[in-house]
Amino acid sequence: MGNIVSRILEKITRKAPEEHKLSVHQEHELLLRLERAGITPQDAQRVIESKGNVVASEMLYVLRNGVYHPTKSQKAAKEIMGNNFFGIEDAIEHLNLRPDKNQIAELDDVPFSEVTLKECKDTHVLVAVFPMSLLQMFENKNLRPFFGLDDTEKAPWFKQERFSWEEGKVGWYLIRKQAPENSLNKEWVDQLHMFGQLSDSVSVRIAAYAALGHILKTGTVMFEESMARCAELDHSGRRVTIGPFKEDGLRVQAWWDDSRAYFVGAASVCKPE
Repeated sequence: MGNIVSRILEKITRKAPEEHKLSVHQEHELLLRLERAGITPQDAQRVIESKGNVVASEMLYVLRNGVYHPTKSQKAAKEIMGNNFFGIEDAIEHLNLRPDKNQIAELDDVPFSEVTLKECKDTHVLVAVFPMSLLQMFENKNLRPFFGLDDTEKAPWFKQERFSWEEGKVGWYLIRKQAPENSLNKEWVDQLHMFGQLSDSVSVRIAAYAALGHILKTGTVMFEESMARCAELDHSGRRVTIGPFKEDGLRVQAWWDDSRAYFVGAASVCKPE
């Protein structure tokens, strides 16, 4: 048993810088702690044989960042929103993200009142968003199959666009699942006026994050029928749009601000309170 756990210690510390390597005393004490905690030869072998050292990396992630426990604010929001809630645990499970403890702490309080959440529980999705660019989403093995492209053998058109590289910040977003009916068949300037005091336009990064996370968790789609204008412009001055989300996946496209179409609306998000 001791030999197996020693191999675990070797695997964990093999690529560490010299100043981060464990002393002989630390290795011995860690070995004893693992054995006292009940580690079995099967557990040890799983760590040793894990491809890409994934299991050992997961152990270190938990050690450094702790085990996530939802706050009172998060529990209350999840209770209200039901399936229209994509929280920290969902991001870890479905997007394979590993947020650090500082990022998790930034999400302790959901910045929306109980009244707002109840009003939006059927029309919006409440999403815990972590830094992740549109390109990173496209390269994520869980998300890649849900992008709709005309030619799956070529790189997406947005790869060369500045907006697709931006990772953004941690935050809670209450995003509408579909472009509202009163935003359709309008120019962008008129769609801006409809946002009012309580809502705003949303980044395509956040809209895609929400839509892709939502389908992974629930199997249901956002932006199903229409294209929805987002906050960014592409290099030619066209407004970036998200949707529709059809059988071939979620489309990210672009549309001129001064054009109207019955299938082009606006993507919106509630302002924090």
